[in-house]
Amino acid sequence: MIRKHWIVRYRPPETAESIREVVNELGNYDYESVLFTVHPMLSDMWTKLAASVNPNHKFKYMIAFRPYLFSPQYLAMLISSFNDISNNRLMLNLVHGTYSARETFDSIINGEALLDKQYKKQYGKDFVSKLFNNSEMFVSYEMPEILVSGSSDDSIELAKNTSNTIAMFYESFIENPERYTSKNFNKIFVFLSVLIRETDEDAEAEVASIPENKRTINGSPIYGSKETVAKKIKELSDLGVTDIFFSQFDQWHDTKEIHQFLTELTDAGILR
Repeated sequence: MIRKHWIVRYRPPETAESIREVVNELGNYDYESVLFTVHPMLSDMWTKLAASVNPNHKFKYMIAFRPYLFSPQYLAMLISSFNDISNNRLMLNLVHGTYSARETFDSIINGEALLDKQYKKQYGKDFVSKLFNNSEMFVSYEMPEILVSGSSDDSIELAKNTSNTIAMFYESFIENPERYTSKNFNKIFVFLSVLIRETDEDAEAEVASIPENKRTINGSPIYGSKETVAKKIKELSDLGVTDIFFSQFDQWHDTKEIHQFLTELTDAGILR
């Protein structure tokens, strides 16, 4: 049975209050974790989530990060502080995929070197090695569950040698499931954007009608009737997927419909 997670892919201006509203809404649904992205062009999500933690919620807060934004020592300090605020509520997503075209490495330590593939590969290895083997850290902390996201050979190797947990887009997995399942990962996460309509034809027509300049469906979309989407999710389970990050299809679609549909799948024993 697949564990369900939610990724906050679209959200209002990132204030502490808006983030608090998002997590309060998601607290009404039984997600294992909620993933928030971190980007150098946006303000710090660690600070805002620390101000938004609700002890009455059951889900864990998953924060995505790129290693070059932190030293391992400073990330250990952040983990320790978050555990002090709400113990065992944190998960981490180490983003090891490609860089955004809008990202700049100006003012980042060793920024130019990170553009070199071999340096980036070794940098990621060294970073997680220090993070997992933290005997020399100044602050003690308990390592939260961590996954490596990316579909390259380097990402697979990094995941296998650290947390043994990997995440990738739906398309990457479905193209060659054996590439991931043959590695015997402890957990395999897939990112999935969902659009539910009365019939498959209704969903296909709506997707086709979205103007090119408004298409934010840049990865992992599935759409159709409830029956069709449920079947695709069950197929992922049969293929070895253990966890799914769900999100709405794009920023113009309401999230409540998806939350309710996923609750139905949980009640039916397809998700948990």
